[in-house]
Amino acid sequence: MANDTSYMIQLTANKLFSERGFADVTIDDICAGVGITKGTFYYHFKSKDDLLLNFFENAGRFSADGIMATLAISDGYWEKLWSSIQLAVDWATSSGKELLRSVLIFDLQRGMFSFYDQQGIVNLHTLLIKKGQEVGRFRNPNTPKELYDNTKTIFIGTLFKWCSSDVPDYDREYFKKTVASLLSVSDPTD
Repeated sequence: MANDTSYMIQLTANKLFSERGFADVTIDDICAGVGITKGTFYYHFKSKDDLLLNFFENAGRFSADGIMATLAISDGYWEKLWSSIQLAVDWATSSGKELLRSVLIFDLQRGMFSFYDQQGIVNLHTLLIKKGQEVGRFRNPNTPKELYDNTKTIFIGTLFKWCSSDVPDYDREYFKKTVASLLSVSDPTD
């Protein structure tokens, strides 16, 4: 029952954040949407900020299954890396601009980027970059960690650009071409 209530609180909060933005949603709004008391809310979450943290933590757990499935069917290190990055893009953009904008602001205030700083994602992408370099697929000689950090910066930058624009759709092709260029992928069309 507690997990169902936590899930319903998170789901309702995400919906409200997407519709109105994080700053314009109160705990009272969330409680009314779920049909719970503030006491019940605080039993499950310490604050409204915890909902954003939980949003990213859940995304990391859900994406792990997707990444593992993608890695199993993809051939080549560029394809594996791009497929796993694409899951992050899908997750981030599917939440909508308002919620994503709120999350990015929240992360700026804390000085970190929740989803992309999860150690499992860092390790996986760094390993794929290293393996791609070893077989000559990625020709950029910088360390895999430096390339990962730059990829993360490009991702966050393109998300900020999208969130602050009137453009309805995230430009995946631009992001893909930019990452391929950064890594010096031997043939990014594969």
